Amino acid sequence: MNIADSNIGFFPSGPIPSTCDRAGAYVGRVLLDIAEAPTLDRVVSDIEILLDEPASLIWPGVFGPPATYKSFHFDKISGAIVRRYRVAAGTGSKNSCPIVLIKEQPNRHQADLMSLILESLGRRWRDTKMAQREKGFQLLNELWIAVRRCSGHTQTVCAALLDAAQRFTQAPIVCVAACGPGRILSASASFGIFQPHFAFQLAPGHGLGGHVLARQQPAVVPDYRTYPYRDSVVSGMIDQEGIRSIIALPWKASEDQYGVIYIAYRRAGMASSGDVTQLNHLIRAIGTVYASAMTNSAEDDTRGLAVSGESVTVLKLLQAARKTQELTPLYEVARLLNMSMAVYDEWGQSVFDSGVPRAPATHVIHLKDESYGGILALWPTNHPDRVSTILPELQETAAWLLEQNSIVWQRAQEHRTQWLTSAMGQPHNVTTIWEQSVEHGLPATIHQIGGVRCPGQNLWSEEFLAPLARYLDTAFGAVLCAHHETLWIFMPHVYDALAWQNLLQTISDHGGPLCLATSVMVHGQSVSLGAVIGRLNGYLHTLPESYSGIYHPLESSTMDDLLTTVNTSHLNAFVGQWLGGLVCHEQCRDLVPTLHRYLTTGSIPAVAESLYLHQNTVRYRITKILELLKLKDLKDPAVRENLWLASHLWTLQNGHIPADQ
Repeated sequence: MNIADSNIGFFPSGPIPSTCDRAGAYVGRVLLDIAEAPTLDRVVSDIEILLDEPASLIWPGVFGPPATYKSFHFDKISGAIVRRYRVAAGTGSKNSCPIVLIKEQPNRHQADLMSLILESLGRRWRDTKMAQREKGFQLLNELWIAVRRCSGHTQTVCAALLDAAQRFTQAPIVCVAACGPGRILSASASFGIFQPHFAFQLAPGHGLGGHVLARQQPAVVPDYRTYPYRDSVVSGMIDQEGIRSIIALPWKASEDQYGVIYIAYRRAGMASSGDVTQLNHLIRAIGTVYASAMTNSAEDDTRGLAVSGESVTVLKLLQAARKTQELTPLYEVARLLNMSMAVYDEWGQSVFDSGVPRAPATHVIHLKDESYGGILALWPTNHPDRVSTILPELQETAAWLLEQNSIVWQRAQEHRTQWLTSAMGQPHNVTTIWEQSVEHGLPATIHQIGGVRCPGQNLWSEEFLAPLARYLDTAFGAVLCAHHETLWIFMPHVYDALAWQNLLQTISDHGGPLCLATSVMVHGQSVSLGAVIGRLNGYLHTLPESYSGIYHPLESSTMDDLLTTVNTSHLNAFVGQWLGGLVCHEQCRDLVPTLHRYLTTGSIPAVAESLYLHQNTVRYRITKILELLKLKDLKDPAVRENLWLASHLWTLQNGHIPADQ
């Protein structure tokens, strides 16, 4: 049963707002509720109300399986088209983002409204992730205090790690194992284990823990019963305990204090790669926390993170920066700590700096995640230990800054891609496309457009595109738009072949593939951007792959390239003058291409063959064309020449590529 045929009302009580009524303030209120409603059941109800279509939401669990929420009518409607939308691509692993399912009515795809809903859900998802990170920051601070009080005793450190990991994940089973003499991995502290004498010892390279330590990489085991590195002794205890899925991560506090943390569940399939990403934000900072806590540990604890008024102020400022997404608190942090601070992307370009000295940085911390990478650099003027106490927070704030930059780029990229698709599909819509270009963040004046294509590279990675976009903005004032395998670069000025060749080299130097590249100048806003991009795209696809890494300018290499630089209104006037009533006729899409082919070949049999028509059909069309153009014949060379050019322009503007081109 289709939704349109259903007698079930989507608004069980109260007045039903019409499509027009669901605009403005009403839509704004519902979208705000989607982002901030106390329960996800209410969120799916809001989505159903806003779209007037049943909805389901699959929300990733925090260290647990995803939960599914359905609106009231979702299971009551059958036979409808179900569309799947992924929420917030820039907020973490693409495999661990919320999913929205909509049962849509035929011919009722509400793209604009759905985009607003996904944006509101993205805000909610980012807030969820940020809350989990803030919880991790607090646990790191408590871990710092515990390590400082016990002077780094291994058993106490393991107990503090156990408490932090269990509170962070809320997992039913947590075990911390530490390496002793001979690199033997032994269980040191555990939570949730039923067996009173649960213990194990693993030789280097044996079992899950030995495998994780040897690789120094986390491992996700959805079902331990099928895990290939099972240890014969330990596996019996694990099976008896009923453990099925496990996350194992290496931890390291110091050179002689390291081991493995296990997060375990008694159900298969509970562990996921998304959980590993979140847990890594906590585990990777343990070494920094330990080193900070052990610095001058014999001195008065009034310098400690928990009681130092200055440190508390700094922590609040860093939290404010993350929550408000403002950079001002970071400048205040640098001032309070009397230091310089900078965050660079993977290309070494500045994302933030408080005033960088020429001397090398004292602290250089490399940051890496799925959607971003970069460096945190610090120049403390004095008392470096004051910096070490809040280094985990500084590191996470820098990671947040890089992640936010990645998210901002992806949002802008999505909007520009929509504009680009529209421009390529409407080569004749000159004024509107130019107006929309500014709305989507392109330069107010575009004097040159470049295309960089990598054959076979269907999707450029986000972590590569964000620094490239920053480089283009800094070096050229240009805007980047990625569309499938092609990068489109919109330049506010004209650059020569050497500049474009150097740009190709820069892409290659930073890990990008060898690409084909071309460009064309744009002569004012009377030129059709869609037509220019279309010609560039066609030219890029004619270049052989052997030309990769070399710049090849298009610049009027054919007559069609030259025509794309002419004022569009003049071209339209020329077409109207010579084709007249022909373009207004209901059969113009058949007649104009026929005229063009006839003027090109001069042969009725050749036209019939190229257009797959009978020769009599071609003769009939030629007679009809002469009648509409009010001509007796086509013998005059000047008439033939102008009619050929006019029909050629019409085919370019209307998507009919001439066969001889």
